Amino acid sequence: MARLRRFSFESFGPSAGRLAHLIAMSDYTALGLDQVLTTSELADYLHVKPQVIYDLRRAGDGPRGYHVGKELRYCVPEIRAWLESRADPLRGSAAHAR
Repeated sequence: MARLRRFSFESFGPSAGRLAHLIAMSDYTALGLDQVLTTSELADYLHVKPQVIYDLRRAGDGPRGYHVGKELRYCVPEIRAWLESRADPLRGSAAHAR
């Protein structure tokens, strides 16, 4: 019988314990499924409080979410598209190069 190797999330930083399940999500992408984040995980990623995400969504300016049970989930590709749509319009211009 193969012995399971113990795995420590400490090497991934202080928030890895809360986000440990994301490390194994590459298995899902191999199946053609997108990675998803909860509101708290998205807020941690953006370094804001979860209420900021809720406020953005209420104002119609937040990322598209999907209700799964009692939680909202956000697909990573949609988060990237939402972030790109909010990019600074000066990017690539002469004003940005100052």
